[in-house]
Order: sequence, then C-alpha cells, then structure tokens
Amino acid sequence: MSILQLQDSIDELTVEELRTLVDIMHGATQQRHDNFWLTMNEKNTLFSGQQGTGKTASMVKAAHEIQRLTEDRPKTGAGVTTIGPKLGLKPKFGPSTELGYDGFIDQLVRISEAAAAPEAKNPDATVRDLHALYERHGVTIYGNVLVADEAGNLFGKRRVMSSIGQIVAEFGQTLRHVHATLLIASPRGELDLDDKICVQLHYVGRPAMKIFTDDEEKVHKTCQLYIHRAGLMDSRSGSSFLRARGPKLVQSFPIEDVAGLYVTDQPVELSPHLITKFRKKFRKAK
Repeated sequence: MSILQLQDSIDELTVEELRTLVDIMHGATQQRHDNFWLTMNEKNTLFSGQQGTGKTASMVKAAHEIQRLTEDRPKTGAGVTTIGPKLGLKPKFGPSTELGYDGFIDQLVRISEAAAAPEAKNPDATVRDLHALYERHGVTIYGNVLVADEAGNLFGKRRVMSSIGQIVAEFGQTLRHVHATLLIASPRGELDLDDKICVQLHYVGRPAMKIFTDDEEKVHKTCQLYIHRAGLMDSRSGSSFLRARGPKLVQSFPIEDVAGLYVTDQPVELSPHLITKFRKKFRKAK
C-alpha cells in the first residue's frame, strides 16, 4: 500500500476507529519499551561512559522500570537496593534500601550459605519456598534490583584480589540463586573492573546525552541508551576489554522522566552559544 492510499484509508476512518488505531499503536510502542527494560531483568549490566553521558540516570530509569514490570514477583524488602554511594533517590521513585559495600559482601556470604542448605537442593521446592529459605538466612536482596554506582570501588582489581575477593568474583553465580538484577556503572567501563567480573556481565550499556530546544526555546535533555550483549575477553591484547557483540538495542527517554526520581532535576544551564547552535539545528530539522 502506498503512502497516498494509506492516507485515504485513514481519512475514511471514524473518530472511534481512529482512537482504536492510536491505542493499538501506543500499546505496541509501550510493549516494545517494556521488552527493552526486561532485557536486563535478572542479568548483570555494566553502564560505561564519561561523566555527564547519563550512566546514573540510565541505571535509575532501568531500576524503576524493572521494578514496575516485576512487582508481582517474590521480593524481600523494598525491591530496589543501592550499593555504595547514595544516588539521591526521591520518594517518587518508590521504596528503596541503601546497602554499603561491606553489607553487600555480607549478603553474598549469606546467599552462599543458604544455597548450600539441603532445602535449596530440593527439586520440588517452589519459588516461594526458596524465598522463605533465603529470608531465614537473613538475605534481604532476594528478587531485588541492585544499583551500584562507581563500581570500580567494589569490583576493581584490588578488591577482587583481596581475602574476600573470591566471594565478590563469583557474584554472578551467587546472585542467580536469588533472582537479583545487577546494574553497575563505571566511567572507563571494563577497564576499571577485574577480568573475573567482566566475564560475568551479560550486557554493556552505553548512554549518550542529547540536548535540543523546541519551538518555545525550551531546553530538553534526552538520554539515548544502547545495550549490547557482552562478548568474551579480548585474549589478543590480554586485557579485560569486552567486545560488544550481537545486535544492539536502543531506547531513548527524556531526562524529565528521571528528574522526579533522581536529583538531576536542576534546570539545564547552557551558554548562549550552545543555545543558538541547538536552535539552528532544530529549525534546520523542521
């Protein structure tokens, strides 16, 4: 069908039919967005990029959406746990728990102990049975989305080589027992992390910040997030750099959506030169 034929067909639709068509299109778009965020559910994703590219905002957005889409699954506590530095989450984000680095390592130890219990190896145990088992062992991150900013402090080479490094290095195998999702950020990406950590990553996210002005000269900030499946360690260079492989998934979201959940709701400050530049670009695009 040509564009002109499609236009003629749309013109013949009634108001109710148009509303139904818009609802269907909106539903398909929303489902595509939901599938993007669910890609990271119960996986380990690394967000890398320089300061100001949107790493923390992307993690906050992902945590919020994954929590929303999995709210009917068994969880312990708030459902979202931040590890290490405070993210400044607002009440609008929803309930969340703060956990220090030592507290996170203690949770990994408790999970390992619970996973070794006879009840955990029972093939007839249900999800709720396992949830109760881990609760009895003091595990507070069951089914949680774990958000760790400045991941190099926790998963860096020096930490992994320490006496408790083996526990941290096997976090991927440990967290799968409790159906947790791990979102971590690091400016230099894989270069800040130990090789044992890199091989447990499922996805690598690379955000990019876009700034533009609209007709009313209002400044908008949009984050475009690219997700690749993490590849294997580059053995030729002997480094921990991961080659991103497979098709990339892309999702854009306005920073205004995250502003109410995070501390980045300050007005954007741009120089007159940048405002003029973005205005010209917008008019040219029109």
